Amino acid sequence: MSEALTVLSSQVTLTDPHVINDHAENLNVLQALFEPLVCRSVPYFKPCLAESWSVTEDARTWDFRLRSGVKFHNGETLSAESVVSSIERARSPGLGGVLGTEGLLHSYLGNAELDIPGPNVVRLAMAEPMADLLDLMADIPILPCSADNSEILQQPIGSGPYRLEEIAATEVTMAAHTDYWQCHLPSFPNLKWQAEPDATERVQRLCQGDADLITQVPHDLVGFIESADLCRAVTAPSNVCTVFMCNALAGVCADARVRQALNYGFDQEQLIERLTADTALPLSGPLAAKHFGHDSTLAPYPYEPGTARALLTAAGFGQGMHLTLDAPSVLPDEALELARLLATQYKAIGVETQIVEHADRPAYAQTVKTKGIHDACCFDSSPISTFRLLREKFRSDIQGPWWLGFDNQALNGILAQAQSTVDWRRREALYKSAYHILHVQAPWIYLYNPTDRWGVSAKLKGWKPTVHGLVSFV
Repeated sequence: MSEALTVLSSQVTLTDPHVINDHAENLNVLQALFEPLVCRSVPYFKPCLAESWSVTEDARTWDFRLRSGVKFHNGETLSAESVVSSIERARSPGLGGVLGTEGLLHSYLGNAELDIPGPNVVRLAMAEPMADLLDLMADIPILPCSADNSEILQQPIGSGPYRLEEIAATEVTMAAHTDYWQCHLPSFPNLKWQAEPDATERVQRLCQGDADLITQVPHDLVGFIESADLCRAVTAPSNVCTVFMCNALAGVCADARVRQALNYGFDQEQLIERLTADTALPLSGPLAAKHFGHDSTLAPYPYEPGTARALLTAAGFGQGMHLTLDAPSVLPDEALELARLLATQYKAIGVETQIVEHADRPAYAQTVKTKGIHDACCFDSSPISTFRLLREKFRSDIQGPWWLGFDNQALNGILAQAQSTVDWRRREALYKSAYHILHVQAPWIYLYNPTDRWGVSAKLKGWKPTVHGLVSFV
């Protein structure tokens, strides 16, 4: 094995592995230490700690056969009991969350019956069909039975390719897990994760040879990396959808014609060029290209101010309309700029726009969750799970945490059918049908899919991120 490797991130925080968290900087650190039963792959899932799985035709009963000989960092062996205890902890209603995700896994798995029907087999009997259960299992790291709740953050023990050595305020160091179950050891004997909030400083340290990989490279610094010797930039579309979610419960956006007008009424190409230097991808609906069920043949809304004005007139706003947009100061960091640009462009279709800024991001998430927004709110929709995204945000018969009043019975029926469809190819076709409905009905103002960027040294020749955009060295 070669020498140690240094990663610079905007932040380095060791978070609870069972708290649902879509923040890549946190997940990068966690996935080096912990592993789930299954991992996301292309086009579907692949085995991890479970070597295989099966599901009944009614999509209710799942059996996971565990890999034998897997060792945790403390020497314990992977067992069915450790899987059950990990799932029990992850679905606990008392487990905390971030940005409105409290109790999320409990809402899906709270009524599931866990059983050990045979050696190294774990069974989940679901209270309702759950054809997309793997989407949830991929987000539940498995810990040993001996894991102490009070010490999980101080002494995290998983089965991942690296084990923790030391935690400091701005640095986490790890060493290769020498009993790792895969047929090869990690490429580097040691990892050092360091926090460097300043993006320019991260780039300079990479180019000076003081780091081997950096995350979250701004688009305007990519050229600097490419011009340096022995460094290169790596880019990939993220799984984030940057949008304005419309309040369909009340106000002007309760009318689909208004929502459609707001999509026709802004210049998507100009917005992407100004805000992302033409590096983001236009959205046609609520799924990015990485999402299961995305349809690349569906074109985005064209910029047609005349069509937008006609739709507003048909909706009773021929003399003009007032729109109030909520925008957080961060996440997405450009939310206020987006709101201002939309406000400028909407003047051409007779829409006067007021912008309400929210400085407290956690409080903003709760405002969205409690349906307290105005007409539309800027959001960076980030779950990689199509199942979760569509269920939590669009099913009116479920009314999940991020549902904002959109009601379409045809969509509800398609998503209910998908939930019972075990064959993933047939389920993908159903999700594509749902995607088309959501394009036409426009419950969101579809903006863009941002690009993720990393900088790497020559030491990482051929490195690329995981399928869901995380840093891995296995």
